[in-house]
Amino acid sequence: MERSTAREQGVLDGFRTDVEGIRGVAVALVVLFHASAVPAGGYVGVDVFFVVSGFLITGVLLREAERRGSISIGAFYARRVRRLVPAAVVVLVSTAAVAGVVWYLPRASAVWVDALASLLSVQNVHLVAEGSDYLRASSAPSPLQHFWSLSVEEQFYAVWPLVLVVAFAAVGRRWEKRAIVVGCAVLLVAVSSAWAVSSADTRPAASYFDPAVRSWELGAGAILAAVPSPSRWLRARSGEAVFAVGSAAVLVSAFVLDGTAAFPWPWALLPVIGTLCMLAAGDRAVLAAPLRSVPLRFLGRISYSLYLWHLPVLVFAASVVGEHPAVAVGAVGAALVLAVLTERFVERPFRRPAPRRRRSPGLRSGLRGAPLRGGPLRGVLGGALVAAVIAGAAGAQYVGPPITRDPAVLAQALGEPVDRPSEASPIAAPDLPELIERGVDEERWPADLAPALDAATASAFVPAILPGGCLNDLDPDSLARPATCTWGDPSAARTAVVVGDSIALSWLPAIVAALGDDWQVRATGFAACSMIATPGQTSVAPDHVSRCAAARNVMQEFVDGAGASLVLTSAAEGSFSATDGDDDARARSWRAAATNAFAALATPGRQLVVIGAPPNGTPVDACATRFNGPSDCVVEIARDARSKDAAERLAVGRVVSDGDAAAHVPVARWFCDEAGRCPPVIDGSLVRIDSAHLSSTMSGRLSEALSAALTPIL
Repeated sequence: MERSTAREQGVLDGFRTDVEGIRGVAVALVVLFHASAVPAGGYVGVDVFFVVSGFLITGVLLREAERRGSISIGAFYARRVRRLVPAAVVVLVSTAAVAGVVWYLPRASAVWVDALASLLSVQNVHLVAEGSDYLRASSAPSPLQHFWSLSVEEQFYAVWPLVLVVAFAAVGRRWEKRAIVVGCAVLLVAVSSAWAVSSADTRPAASYFDPAVRSWELGAGAILAAVPSPSRWLRARSGEAVFAVGSAAVLVSAFVLDGTAAFPWPWALLPVIGTLCMLAAGDRAVLAAPLRSVPLRFLGRISYSLYLWHLPVLVFAASVVGEHPAVAVGAVGAALVLAVLTERFVERPFRRPAPRRRRSPGLRSGLRGAPLRGGPLRGVLGGALVAAVIAGAAGAQYVGPPITRDPAVLAQALGEPVDRPSEASPIAAPDLPELIERGVDEERWPADLAPALDAATASAFVPAILPGGCLNDLDPDSLARPATCTWGDPSAARTAVVVGDSIALSWLPAIVAALGDDWQVRATGFAACSMIATPGQTSVAPDHVSRCAAARNVMQEFVDGAGASLVLTSAAEGSFSATDGDDDARARSWRAAATNAFAALATPGRQLVVIGAPPNGTPVDACATRFNGPSDCVVEIARDARSKDAAERLAVGRVVSDGDAAAHVPVARWFCDEAGRCPPVIDGSLVRIDSAHLSSTMSGRLSEALSAALTPIL
């Protein structure tokens, strides 16, 4: 988080060592959370930073306005650039360079895109655009993801000084400047809080990164900054009590909240109110003595550089050496060393302002309740330009050139062409066990790996689930006019239909090849929406439950209208894991829902085949480095995978007992050995592109195994 100079910490009112200690506590919580996930709510350290930032920076702006009658927008941005940009650039360039050395193109290109977004102060918008969920992330962690909070602050401060300047000009002759700041901050908090309440229900993942949602936290600190010396009107005992309550609120939020908490609204209230209490009473409270201790003040002094360095070092260490408590401890130690060096040799030199040139009185005088003109007007226009640049960069995360915002496009441009399944021969079912055993022990990535690790981007997915295929989003247009795919001769004697989620469609290369020329295959599906409806499943789509229910009706109508004699479906392991309840409850719920879904699909004259899902595993881009091999990325089949498989087998059995034709095809042994170990590479083919989806190559190569499983059924 941002670093404040002694002047900005209130040297005019007395330097507050307790505030430096609060910053030390905040950065310690964040670093511990990323290093060990303990405390589980350590992410609230960012909220502490937001409040402190609003308190300190607004205090600086207010004192400047009271002394000079105005705010110098140009000087404000110059101070921020000197204080924040040099250290950030050092970390961004270093991280981007190391990523290119350690990782293959898909993950390295993601870091490069993150670095550009971070440099432009729009990393939070970039994460929203790509659908990230900070507290429930399952993909490869970005070493630069933490720059989202810095982006939120810069977006806030691109606007906040301008708001104050305009407000001072509009009502500065009638109101005191402190009253104006309080009025603006109260309005800001009210509007931002209302948006936070709305976003908590409609867009919970995006709201975490939303600057409009987070602004109330900085605004709360701004309100406190405009209140004259709150500790002076707190009596000694009440001040101690206020500080104690605030400290308890921050610690309770850190150790009680976790990734399942509704955050930032409403639970961010706890650390925000706690921080406000600590700031209000900390400069006089005896209980604040620990905050003035040398260790916490040391952490506070290097907090900005430590915040910048800690996540890149942790992520690289875990990737190269492995995830282990000792590795995390060593990484934190290395981050501390880098932070100390960066604070001493980068932050300090650049914080010192260059000698000022003598300026005309008109440029120095600022706004003294006068209309906007001359120098002040240029400052406002300059500030508006800064805000416009950030707004443009934010918009570019959605509509800009794909190569600057989409890592897959960048990696594809820099990498190798993707091999298609037709270029690799199918694997005979009897050969799979031996090939899997070899994959478990393989120490180096094959030179002829298909697709190559530098080409294992989105383009290596099964074409049916890529744009232009037949995987639909849960939007009204797709529900009304779903995309479909067709393979084979329309005059073929028999028709098969494939429906379900993206996992079902990822089996299509194997299905089309296994059925052969005698079949026409038709397919449609919806993202994160299988035919099995259980409580707890969700997605990035708003109102997921009702839209997914509508999608299931669309898929059922597609099956009923196709005149098919064979229906094939599958469902993601993740949907089972997301189902509400404990292990046994999830299994019962899944079995009951699967029985209903399978009964509707397996009507008289129509055979149903339920194909198991490939066992989930660590995404290859999260595990593979240029220094390890497949054996380092072997995963064990999860309990949920076994429970889901058993529940679907029982559901199929129930459908069969009712007189309908149905069969279940288990697939775990196509990917894992008897001990449940699942390699990322089998016979030179990359199994998955991410944690769940088959590569197009691997799906096609499993056609013989699927054909052998279907022969006795058909």
